[in-house]
Amino acid sequence: MKHEKPSDLKAATHLDVLIIGAGISGLGMAVHLKEKCPGRSFAILDQRSDIGGTWNLFQYPGIRSDSDMHTLGFEFEPWREQKAIADGPSILSYLRRIKDERGLNDHIRLGHKVLSA
Repeated sequence: MKHEKPSDLKAATHLDVLIIGAGISGLGMAVHLKEKCPGRSFAILDQRSDIGGTWNLFQYPGIRSDSDMHTLGFEFEPWREQKAIADGPSILSYLRRIKDERGLNDHIRLGHKVLSA
């Protein structure tokens, strides 16, 4: 996928849906769009250089979820790991796997900061 510079995004073709953020919520929304609205075009914008939101941003030792991943994880992709209270790297790995397995790579545009909408 060609990653447009911010100035190129203005000239991009029309999109039906623009998702802000490639964290848990943004990736979940993208999967639901692909499954429930297959005719809709969309992109996920994130200002960071990688997906994962909170789980990519905060990487201090011992970071973990304060909710069990069977609840926090996606219904369409249940948490399979043994630890229900997962550490940050495990959650980030889960999100990367979903991104890859669900074909979201071509929809993600990293390095894009939304200034207004």
